[in-house]
Amino acid sequence: MVPLQSLSKPKVVIVALLATFFIAGSAYFYLSSKSHMSLKSPTLSPVNKLAQAAANSAVSNQSSQVKSLTIQTSTPTSLSSTAYTGWQEKKKQSYSIQYPKGWYSSSDLGVNDVQGDSEVISNEKVSLSSLISNNGVYVTINATDTPNDRDSIVLASPDGIIFQGQYDTKYDILTRIGTVKIQGVNAVAFTEDFTADPGVKDGYTYAYIFEKNNKYYDISFISNTKTTTDNNAQIRNLIVNSISFLSN
Repeated sequence: MVPLQSLSKPKVVIVALLATFFIAGSAYFYLSSKSHMSLKSPTLSPVNKLAQAAANSAVSNQSSQVKSLTIQTSTPTSLSSTAYTGWQEKKKQSYSIQYPKGWYSSSDLGVNDVQGDSEVISNEKVSLSSLISNNGVYVTINATDTPNDRDSIVLASPDGIIFQGQYDTKYDILTRIGTVKIQGVNAVAFTEDFTADPGVKDGYTYAYIFEKNNKYYDISFISNTKTTTDNNAQIRNLIVNSISFLSN
């Protein structure tokens, strides 16, 4: 290198300027490159990419499951009061209940209410459920101080089949369906099926049990077959929801 002292003044100035530009340019490119690197997302390795994809998939599945979650109930359908147009009403000591025009109550059927809080309703004029035809529906309503044996078993059991050929006869299937609401009161719905018994005619019962004002209510819809019961489901729901509790 040529010593600075041997250079003329103009050449010294030029060399100094070139050196300044070189140093400044190097600093600019260094800082620019570092700033650019700090804004880039870190590159994931193939293993990390798979882990990230799995995590995203799990979050997406959880979100879709929450959105698709629905709550199903078997609460009897509560219809407007216009559905009861032309219906008849029967008042007892603890409750009143309505039933369709053309149906019969205990007074029509010759059934005596010895307790004062029992009622029978039927679409056929028969005094016993065993006398109904395959289209018949025989409804019993009882309000008692304590539940009967069958109701006590149902109330103490979980949902599902309680007994199959063990409770009453070898043909008896007692099944607890679940909890429903009747006029704001929690009730248990259940079925009792004797239809496989050749000696029983009125073999299918769909019933509700609940407690209100220190009374245990049992509302049972009795038919010869499950098909008849299912065909009258809307009327059953209307009758159940028509119940009105009287003050003691």
